[in-house]
Amino acid sequence: MRERQNGIVKCKKRITYLESNANSLGVSNDNNSDDEESVADVSDFWQAKYNELREHRIVYGNCTVSQKGPNPKLGNWILNQKKAYKNKKLTLERVVKLDSLGLVWSKSSPPPICWDERFQELTKFQKAFGHCNMTINTSSPSEMAKWISNQRVEYRRYSKGRDSLLSLEQIGQLNGIGFDWKGHRLS
Repeated sequence: MRERQNGIVKCKKRITYLESNANSLGVSNDNNSDDEESVADVSDFWQAKYNELREHRIVYGNCTVSQKGPNPKLGNWILNQKKAYKNKKLTLERVVKLDSLGLVWSKSSPPPICWDERFQELTKFQKAFGHCNMTINTSSPSEMAKWISNQRVEYRRYSKGRDSLLSLEQIGQLNGIGFDWKGHRLS
């Protein structure tokens, strides 16, 4: 229980940091940038909305966007993704990407596990097996496999100087247990 509370405190500190540094992270609150007619390709539109949700996640620490709030188009897009997921019409790649942001698929879904909790799980795996190279079944990846893949994706973003959901502290923690940054990624 104490580990979970410490993880929640660390997550809240990360959110506070991201909120206070939103401008320096290049996050814009311009709500006019999502004109659907200007995007010809559906895949490009999906990626643009995903990036918008990602920015929201970096700034606010969650993927909760109201359909009646300041960004109703993003709220409606999220609702459409949840419907597609429920009807099994969302590709695995897109599910993994949205999972990596911590999207809650339904009210009955458990809340996403905090980064610190997943890290503790990986640490236990590393202690048990002597490495962090968990097998990733690409056709039906476990939650831990998705998390590991996402850490690699976020590190790659960080390495290229782009916005990343990983903090330097988290990168250091993963390096400390011998995490393999070049291993398999799902997306």
